Amino acid sequence: ACVAALKPGGSLFVTTPNRTCLLWLGAIIICEDIVRVLPRGFHSWNQFSHHTDLVALIQRLGCTVRKVRGMFYDPLRNWWSWCFTPTFIYAVHSVKPVS
Repeated sequence: ACVAALKPGGSLFVTTPNRTCLLWLGAIIICEDIVRVLPRGFHSWNQFSHHTDLVALIQRLGCTVRKVRGMFYDPLRNWWSWCFTPTFIYAVHSVKPVS
């Protein structure tokens, strides 16, 4: 539905948690169970998507993926930053072709 709503040449940005063991440890175990900066059950492991699966889906829908970039959240400092690995949370920028 998102791709269908895009005008030709339009950009689609998606950010989501990655389906990795490190994200499970960081988001669910540490943030929900130990530090408790998020309520228990906030994240659902079954709904996480690996970045390669999302890239493949976007490409099947006819868009060109321009960039995949990792994001990291430090709950102790309440600080987001970019990182080069999509191990935890990632952003995907794609563009719908003009023709």
